[in-house]
Amino acid sequence: MICPYILSQKTEVQAVHEYDDDGRNVVDSQVDNITYTPAKCLREGCGAWRKGRCQYYGS
Repeated sequence: MICPYILSQKTEVQAVHEYDDDGRNVVDSQVDNITYTPAKCLREGCGAWRKGRCQYYGS
């Protein structure tokens, strides 16, 4: 079972530099790419696990 509430986060940072015709740096920027991946259900290791099922938000 996949838990929709626990997400692993992976962040990739990319620096972008732009130069004019004379070779001078005119723009520095940073691009953040964040990827979220669902995790496996922890079952008994989760505080929302009761009576053999997930009780998160009363489900």
